[in-house]
Parts: sequence; structure tokens; C-alpha cells
Amino acid sequence: MNVDSVLDEEVWDHVAGMIRAARKMDREMFAARGRSFADEVKLPGHQRAGLYLWYLLRNALGGKVGGRVPTDAELARISRDYFARFSALVDADQAAMEDTFRKVFERAPLKEEISPGGLLVLGLAALGVLYEDPDAELGRMKPHLDRWWRKHAEKFHSQGLLR
Repeated sequence: MNVDSVLDEEVWDHVAGMIRAARKMDREMFAARGRSFADEVKLPGHQRAGLYLWYLLRNALGGKVGGRVPTDAELARISRDYFARFSALVDADQAAMEDTFRKVFERAPLKEEISPGGLLVLGLAALGVLYEDPDAELGRMKPHLDRWWRKHAEKFHSQGLLR
């Protein structure tokens, strides 16, 4: 962590790297970055990455509908609009993409529950296709994520979301 942020920079760099690889539509690089993350980052880092993803994906999806919480119909439309690019990165159907979106808004899945590991991979692929300019979006969102993290870190620990 750097002195200006409470975010784990190693985890942030892995998350950002996977999003950038997804934006480039480089399936092999995306998969390699995912394997690197799995090999190099211990469980607390995986938990942090999941929470970072949750925050980023909720905001990206809200940005597609004017900054508010999307309706179920809007999540379905967004998944249809971006599915072709998403499916070039991961072996998942459109329902899995929509269920990934539904998961971050704590809605029941349409097809099946997305596991924490699945959410991380599918969510980062989704962010890569949703973001037009990942570097700009990540740079814009990082300070907001840092403030959100500071505000909720104690709750994350007390709820057992972080070990």
C-alpha cells in the first residue's frame, strides 16, 4: 500500500492489468494475468480484489444508465449489448454475464449463482468491455474506491469479508 491510499497496490495492479488485457480483447493475456493473480496473491488479496470489483462494476453499470442503479431490464440490455466482446474473452453465456451484473446488485440469479472466483474473472472481463478507456476510468475511480474502502473497512472486517 502507498502512503496516500489504503488500497492494496499489488491487488489493484492485478485487477487493473486484467481489465486492460480484457479491453485489448487479448484472451491469452487475460487468462495469463488471471493465473498470475491466482498464483501470486494470497486469500486476503483475493477478498480485496472481489470487493474492488464489486465497487467498480456497480459504478460502471450505473454509468451506463445515467448514474443510477440499473433495473433488471437494463442489466439484461447491457449484457446483450456487450456480450459478443465478453464471450471472446471467457467461456460463458449471456446469462452468466447478466448474472454477474445481478450479483453485484445483490439480485437473485436468472440461471445460476456466480461463485466468488467466477465473479472475479467474469466481472473483470465485463469491466474490460464496458470501459472505453480503462486507464482513464481506473484513474478516475481509484480515489473514489479508496474513500469507499476507508469508510467501510471496519465493516468488511467485522462481517468476515476480509481475513
